[in-house]
Amino acid sequence: MKPIELKTDSVEALWNAYLESIGETLQTTAKTYSAWHFGDNKDCADELVELVLKGTKRATAGSVAEYEAGTESMPFEGELSVVTDGEGLARCVIRTHRIDVVPYNEVTAEFTAIEGEGDGSLEYWRRVHWDYYTRVLTPLGLAPTEDMPVVCERFDVIYSPALVDPVESWNVKAAGWDEQVGEEGDANRRLNSDPVLWQFAGEVKGLRVLDAGCGTGYLSRELTRRGASVVGVDFAPAMVEIARKHAQDQDLAIEHFVADGCNLFPSDQDALKEGTFDLAISNYVLMDMPNLQGAVESLAQALRPGGIAVLILSHPCFPQGDTTTTVDEDPRSQVVTYRWPHNYFEPTAHLEPAWGRFDTSFPSFHRPLSAYFSAFTNAGFTVTDLEEPRLTPDRFHLTEDDARRKRR
Repeated sequence: MKPIELKTDSVEALWNAYLESIGETLQTTAKTYSAWHFGDNKDCADELVELVLKGTKRATAGSVAEYEAGTESMPFEGELSVVTDGEGLARCVIRTHRIDVVPYNEVTAEFTAIEGEGDGSLEYWRRVHWDYYTRVLTPLGLAPTEDMPVVCERFDVIYSPALVDPVESWNVKAAGWDEQVGEEGDANRRLNSDPVLWQFAGEVKGLRVLDAGCGTGYLSRELTRRGASVVGVDFAPAMVEIARKHAQDQDLAIEHFVADGCNLFPSDQDALKEGTFDLAISNYVLMDMPNLQGAVESLAQALRPGGIAVLILSHPCFPQGDTTTTVDEDPRSQVVTYRWPHNYFEPTAHLEPAWGRFDTSFPSFHRPLSAYFSAFTNAGFTVTDLEEPRLTPDRFHLTEDDARRKRR
């Protein structure tokens, strides 16, 4: 790989910002990092780092020969790297979570899809990587071979500007999110979590309810139809704009505000005052918030004495994804295997790959269940119930014979 001309100030600034985000400093941390860019030219470096930031590229593959002959050391599991663009400007911090050394001709289509270049196919990967290996090995007096060892490296983005300020990421997803969730919630909500949400919320008629992280407002609207007086807040203006339009079109009296979920109070809005809500609901929001404690404390501030909060979040023990979830091929089997690509007990930020109708990554923040429990109790909540929503046999007919969904 061509030696990079680092913009040292940029690299150090991003690394320091990452350390600050996890409560460490240069003086207190034991962490170290390398700094580099993808590819062997500026255009390639620029293109590939953008794919990383979109969540499309989550792997890379260098040859053992170039590592042994070059100035860079072999990557290793757990390594932290500052990745730059072709100008040497720092763009993100990644953590390597898996290394496989395999012959060039045994690299799999599964890996090339994760590497995410071109159309993601094995054919494309072989063509462009053979050209790349030829370019970088020729000056070393070497040439690529079909059986040469290749370092297949898988990584996660753990720090980037999108993880510091995820508002814009959600703004650009607003229209797609409205289609995804619709008027009744997507399949996951309808089949798994919404039944538990309504069980915990109980009768909402006559209650004043805060929908914290309302998105495009499907839950706010259903709460209103059930007789609640609802205030919906979201930090993404584009989401709030769509929620307001739907409420207006359906003649529903819902007050929607753009607000930081970690700092709702004080507010100059009469409808958004501390200690005025009977019920606060956070529906798949907390795992997307950089500041969990601030978000939970704001929910506690929102409630009247005796008020309750219903908090729905993705279960951190069971990561979903093409590299972390394996389902038994036998449709009769109930076996699903989960693999964590990181230390489960260490809170980490991630850019989750785009999926479905979306073409941009999703900022998210992994935390063990104990971190959530601590945040709740530190904010003054008493945890009175906990449920792990799952599809029950009486709702199997709603899955359209999706055997995979029935096993989760």
